[in-house]
Amino acid sequence: MRIKRRLIAVLALTAVTAVGAVAAAQAINANSTVSFTVTPKTALGSAGKQVKLFVHTHTNYTVSGTNTTRAKLYFDKNIVFTPTAVGTCPTASVSGTLTMAQAMTACGTKLVGTGTAQANLASPGDTHGCVLAFNAQDGNPDVAGNQPGILLFTRLQVPGTISCANPSSNNSGNGTVLLQAPLATNPASTTPGGSLPAAFYQGGKWLDFNHIPQAIPLSDFQVTTGKGSPGTNLTGTKANYIKAKCTSRAGLGSPAKKWVLRTIFFYSSGSPNSQVLNSKYPSTGGCT
Repeated sequence: MRIKRRLIAVLALTAVTAVGAVAAAQAINANSTVSFTVTPKTALGSAGKQVKLFVHTHTNYTVSGTNTTRAKLYFDKNIVFTPTAVGTCPTASVSGTLTMAQAMTACGTKLVGTGTAQANLASPGDTHGCVLAFNAQDGNPDVAGNQPGILLFTRLQVPGTISCANPSSNNSGNGTVLLQAPLATNPASTTPGGSLPAAFYQGGKWLDFNHIPQAIPLSDFQVTTGKGSPGTNLTGTKANYIKAKCTSRAGLGSPAKKWVLRTIFFYSSGSPNSQVLNSKYPSTGGCT
């Protein structure tokens, strides 16, 4: 049991993962890809409308024992987050070994997204989990006080598969993990990663998933947030949690109307031990 709990802690959402037109880069001991989509991508205009954001990250570990220790996601300024549109879930409300049903009883009205996760126990992708993304009251566990953020609740089956259907009544799984990230305003630059182009990022938001447990490597993470996300109640004004604007900006190549995302992964071994990924969506056609 003690070993199993430790393995579970792992999946603590190396999470961070992420987004859209696939980006890939090389790291000595691991290689990740990130893709994202925005739905709908048309009729948004410069004022913006409610949208659904899908993020997917996948990591292949090429050296045994390597894990992801931290993940940072820097979002395009035209993807607008409004945490005040939804109530907040205190971390304490979903702490402990809870099922999805128990977490939904505690914070179901604060749910902003759902998804799935995989990790490598004995073989690639053999551990599966379901993800509930809550609008958090305490986005940064390292800082005292209430800071807006994302709280990722993951219910795992270690090892094996798990059904993620109907989270409000779902008691599947044998372990639970939490991972938190503050939802803060983008800095001027990233380390590593260089400057964030102000025309694309300035005023946007970023997530920093730090202190990722190291029991086993997370290999795949997918989450959908915003209007129409499966299992959520993000309708009406609550769907203002995520909006997207569409504007033409120089320097993005063709099409000129698109969104960008920068993701940085930090690994437990290798030199370099970090990987910077720059993703764009859509790759063709553009947004309107």
